[in-house]
Amino acid sequence: MSSVNIAIDISSLSGDFSGIPRYITELVKALGGLHAPEKFYALARCRKAEVSDISNMETIAADLPFWLTLFVPYTLLRKHCSLVHFPYPTLPPWLPCPSIITLHDLAFIRNPDWFTDDMLDNLKNSWLPAIQRANHILCDSEFTAHEAIELLGVKADKITVAYLGSFYKGQRENETKAAHPNDNHPYVLAVGTIQPRKNYRRLIEAFAAASKQLSGIDLCIVGSQGWKADEIPDLIQQSHTGDRVKLIGHVTDEALVQWYRNATAFAMVSQYEGFGLPLLEAFTLGIPSIASNNSSLAEVARDAALLVDPMDRDSIAAGLVAICKTTDLRKTLEAKGLARAQEFSWERCARETLAAYRKLS
Repeated sequence: MSSVNIAIDISSLSGDFSGIPRYITELVKALGGLHAPEKFYALARCRKAEVSDISNMETIAADLPFWLTLFVPYTLLRKHCSLVHFPYPTLPPWLPCPSIITLHDLAFIRNPDWFTDDMLDNLKNSWLPAIQRANHILCDSEFTAHEAIELLGVKADKITVAYLGSFYKGQRENETKAAHPNDNHPYVLAVGTIQPRKNYRRLIEAFAAASKQLSGIDLCIVGSQGWKADEIPDLIQQSHTGDRVKLIGHVTDEALVQWYRNATAFAMVSQYEGFGLPLLEAFTLGIPSIASNNSSLAEVARDAALLVDPMDRDSIAAGLVAICKTTDLRKTLEAKGLARAQEFSWERCARETLAAYRKLS
């Protein structure tokens, strides 16, 4: 039987190892680890061969005009590919083979006010046609699958749910610690790009409201400056918490793991998530966590996090106090988070993704 050739677009890889770039990197590595008989091609709009160390995967890199519209279809023809996977909802106008896309969320449909006009135009013009035209759709969660069905009328049999995995492995006590990232001051950690749906406004307000009960504890937000976030520095100044609320900015992956490992607690109180990878990473490292009781976060967390109402500042504040001040609760959540993390892996994600590939190829 002739080998099956499958292409994966890795052009979204970037130095900011979060979100889609992390998903692509870990999925590709895990697919390589399965030693499947299929031949994989990684299509990279760059000069660097990002995945050249994987035996059954060849990187085809080019930085050319019309890369998506001409080069990709031509390459698929030249390599006799029977399937192409775009790990985000973007497709060229024409393809010579079936396509799979990964849909991470539909926040721009559910809450367009969270995005700039330019972002909305781009998402509507690229994602919506791709979602309709793709032969199959991978979703990070059941929540996102239901969103696609409800908001866009996607048929359920066109969707496969493949949960993500955690980049980190093992309890923090089993690892060598580097220098404490917050000068030995205890802190609650939040991770994610500063943008409206991350709900940092209410998190900061809740921390300020509970600041007396959280005496000696900081709030540290690690993440790149995003969009519609200009109010956050002023909000911090107005919160009268001194220098206890800190915007750390983007950090390297090596630094991020230290921020996780040394945290007193982790908080992810987003208004909307398609999966919530930082929450799973906190679970993996044994960090007691607070999460929103909505979207995919409740699905990923189940009873392994203290669930709060992200729209209620007092609910978040009470959760912060409980998780920071109640030793038994912290121990319970740490154990449950570690157990819950065992149910997710990039190997599992790769196997479920490969099963979807095989349905079409």
